[in-house]
Amino acid sequence: GNLTKLIHLERLDLSNNRLTGTIPSGIEVLENLEILSLGENQFHGTILDHLVKLTNLRRLNVAQNNFRGFVPKAISLLKHLELLNLVLNHFEGGLPSSLGQLTKLTGLELSLNHFTGTIPGTIGNLIHLRELHIAFTRIAGSIPNSIGNLPHCKCCSQNFYSPFSSAHAQVQKLFLNKNVLTGSIPSSIERIDSLLRVDFSGNMFSGTIPSRLKFLSD
Repeated sequence: GNLTKLIHLERLDLSNNRLTGTIPSGIEVLENLEILSLGENQFHGTILDHLVKLTNLRRLNVAQNNFRGFVPKAISLLKHLELLNLVLNHFEGGLPSSLGQLTKLTGLELSLNHFTGTIPGTIGNLIHLRELHIAFTRIAGSIPNSIGNLPHCKCCSQNFYSPFSSAHAQVQKLFLNKNVLTGSIPSSIERIDSLLRVDFSGNMFSGTIPSRLKFLSD
C-alpha cells in the first residue's frame, strides 16, 4: 500500500521494528498527522526537510535510526511541536536559532549525533521545556546565559556528557563534562536550588566559579 494515500491519518507509529530503507516520498501530504514515531528501526536517508511540512505535528520521534542531514531553519514551521527526539542518528551541522521558535516544546532530545557549533541563545525561549538532552555531540562554545530562562527544565545525560539545565527544577545532578565548551559558567546556574552534584570537567571553561557552586560537593 501507499501511506501517502491516508490523508486523514492523525497518528503513525512504526517504532520498534526492523524496518529499513527510506521514508516514502510524499509523506508531507499527510497534513493531519499529529504524532509520527519512527524510532528504533533501520531507516536511513534525509528526512527533516520533508517533515517540516507536517505543520500539525505535536510529537516527532525518529530516534535510533540512520538518518542524516541537517536540522533545517524551517523547523520553526512545526509551531505545535511538543516533543522532538532525534537521538542516535547521524544528523550533523549546527543547531539553528529557529529552534527557539518551537515554544510549545516540553522535550528536546538531540543526543548521540554529530552536531557541531554552539548552543543557540534562543534556547531560552523554550519556556515550557522540561527535558533537554544534548549529550555525546561535538557542540562547543559557551553555555548561553539564556539557559536561566527555562523554569521547568529537568536535564539529564546518559553516561555524563552534555545536557543543559536551569532554574527552579528538581535537578540534582548536572553533567556537562567531556565536551568542547568554553567561556565562563553562567551565574544563572545558581537558580537551580536542588543541585547536589555538578561535573563540568574536561572542557575549557575560564573565569570565576559562580558562588553557589563553590559549596557543592560530590
